[in-house]
Amino acid sequence: MVENSRNAAIVPSAASSVPAPSRPSPLQSRDHDKSRPVHSTKDHATRACSSVTESGLSADAHHGEPSGNINVRHPALSSPLSTVLPNASTDHQLHHKPSSVGPSFDSFLHHDWQLNDAFDFILSSSQEWPDLGTFDYAFGEPFPNSTPSVQAREEARDTQSGCELDLEAPTPSNRVSGQVGVSAEAVRAYDNTLGNWYPRPKDYLAPDKASISIAPDVQKAMLGCLGNLDPGVISHRLSAARRDEIVVVVAGRFSAGQTLQVVPNFPSVDILDELLKIFLGTQRGPLTSMIHLPTFNPDNCDLWLLITCIASGAVTSPNLTAHKFGLALLEVLRWYLPAMADKDNSLTRCLSFVQSLVMSSDIALWSGDKRKSEISDIVSEFAATMIRHARRLSGASYSFIVPKTNEAPPQREETWRRWIEQESTKRTVYGYLMRCTQRAILRNTVVTISYTEVSVPFPEQDRLWFASSATEWASIHSELQNRGDDRRLSLGDVLSRPTSSRTLPMLQDGSLARLIMIYSLTSMLVEDRRRSKLFNMQGEGYCTNCLSSPSATGHIALLIDELHGAIDRDTQHHGSPVEAFMLEFYGLYSTIPNYLAEALLGNERFVSAHEAVRCLREWRQTRQARSAVWHAGQMFRLCRKVEPTHVTNFLIFSMYQSVLCLWMYGKACETAWPANRSMTQNPIDDAPADRLKIRLDEAESLQSQRWISHNRGIPYIAKATDIVGMSDLGVELIPIAAEQVSEDAGFMPSLVVALETHFSPENTGRRFPILDYVCQILRALDKFCS
Repeated sequence: MVENSRNAAIVPSAASSVPAPSRPSPLQSRDHDKSRPVHSTKDHATRACSSVTESGLSADAHHGEPSGNINVRHPALSSPLSTVLPNASTDHQLHHKPSSVGPSFDSFLHHDWQLNDAFDFILSSSQEWPDLGTFDYAFGEPFPNSTPSVQAREEARDTQSGCELDLEAPTPSNRVSGQVGVSAEAVRAYDNTLGNWYPRPKDYLAPDKASISIAPDVQKAMLGCLGNLDPGVISHRLSAARRDEIVVVVAGRFSAGQTLQVVPNFPSVDILDELLKIFLGTQRGPLTSMIHLPTFNPDNCDLWLLITCIASGAVTSPNLTAHKFGLALLEVLRWYLPAMADKDNSLTRCLSFVQSLVMSSDIALWSGDKRKSEISDIVSEFAATMIRHARRLSGASYSFIVPKTNEAPPQREETWRRWIEQESTKRTVYGYLMRCTQRAILRNTVVTISYTEVSVPFPEQDRLWFASSATEWASIHSELQNRGDDRRLSLGDVLSRPTSSRTLPMLQDGSLARLIMIYSLTSMLVEDRRRSKLFNMQGEGYCTNCLSSPSATGHIALLIDELHGAIDRDTQHHGSPVEAFMLEFYGLYSTIPNYLAEALLGNERFVSAHEAVRCLREWRQTRQARSAVWHAGQMFRLCRKVEPTHVTNFLIFSMYQSVLCLWMYGKACETAWPANRSMTQNPIDDAPADRLKIRLDEAESLQSQRWISHNRGIPYIAKATDIVGMSDLGVELIPIAAEQVSEDAGFMPSLVVALETHFSPENTGRRFPILDYVCQILRALDKFCS
């Protein structure tokens, strides 16, 4: 009997074969407020099963470092936010206290201001902004595209004037390069993209202040070229009066406590409306659908939500000017949201306010600006605190809202509105839960909200969510209700009873429920990995079965098998490529020692760079390594099936992890050959079966199973970017294994070009700064020299 490749390690092993290092290293308005591998998981081991205690909130933005007390809640909202966000401003060139406090904040928002040509005159010189400078803490760097290249930035660091204080921490660039052959360029690329941010005493606000204004001729050229636009996504249009309210808020941020000043050339109503609708057009994805489009009206929604939506549309725009404008609006939100919550603490229980926090923190995380990305960790923790203390994580807070038979139209409308608010809350909670897992994987830290806290019923079907009226909603509900039952399952229900996912009520969204389950299982890996490293640092090897029992291991394996089967049976969504992709990422993440690659790039928290090379060479000989490589290839196959509208920053980051895995298996271990050539089971002159080409990005076969289990074959991947995993003798294949010295082993450039092409603005209609970053790192890694 031949083992399935899924046996490799869908449930991660606590007894890993990688040698352990020997030392530590809303409602929107306030008015109504088939080519999938068939795996088995029998022999998988036990990393993802341990339950976790409730994650606490930390005011420390440096998530790149392990938390000293991860179970202590931050009492962030027990006092006004001004006591929680201290004034840590380094915008000292702009921050001045006003001589007096003028009219109230609300008076500025509701005043009728006059516009003059291309300028917006906000307030007379006698009127001044309230002192909200407490929140003017300026962390970070300008958008990287507006700054010099990495090399120029490094040269600038070396030529700083003697009077400027350099706060940047030293990096292990030279040491790593000298010891293990990783080029200094690769270390610099990582340090300047995905590495930590090192603050400097300079004016970080200036680039955003400049980007908030756009010349009239540039604005005219931008119209119609800002991204994928669906003009009919909502039936309303942004009004000029609403634009004026936004201008007032923007002026308050960039006046820095002084008399409110003119905001020249603020984008027109047409541009703002287009950016808004670009964002709303994305509110059909599983991670993003928390804004109820049929009832969204920009003229009566909360101002903070409106600004957040516009900023979201701008940041993802392929147009660089619009992108920088969106980053500037993020800076406005960073100041405006805490200021409003400090003025009115009841906003901490307002759904639209929480949604603004969730969305703005997610945008900033992937913005390409390390300063904004780091600050987003704090904003995300505020959202977690508000969600948790408003009891939005408890299933007891949600009722079963259904339309009544023969209900009068006014009552039916009221019932629909209540259902919308509750459904929007559920989608916000689960969307945030999945984003917490993404952030934890990116940061290599604990999740802000754990799956163990959530007992919220799964959201209901998209057909109900996108119903355009109360009558249509009632009709669809009646149709689905007749085919199901009155039960409502939650995340806890399906995690505790794996087979219950087969009987998910028709009213609930099965595809979204499965995606939530996959993210929850992945978060188990994140938490368990940190525990494993902690225990392993104290001993000579990896601990065995210290975190999970065999019964828990089987439970996780059953969950994974149920998810695979459910995806195959889902004819409505045709086996969602996003779900299948995330399952493959789970398999990759459970088998790849990515912290070893990070050590080579200078992040030596868990292991030294020199020790990492030794561990990688030994890892490469294991079945676990071949399983990781197989999952990486399958991610290439599945990502080609994901619709451009469903591409996310995290999907691109996941593909970076897959290429990193292939690099660790092939390129990073070059220095082990020829010294370790005798260890391989497939040299060139071996038997024909051992020279069989195993294509990693096609459907599973007996040959691929034999390679994973017995190392019988040579792994290859398709060089073309438009082949969807089909066997084709005409497809050019490139080998992954470095020991294939008789062939061109340069697979990295081809894979990087494939990523750039597939996720380009031309293909997706959106801008992903993370794409430029990971491609820069991967190109530098290809220069790894022995």
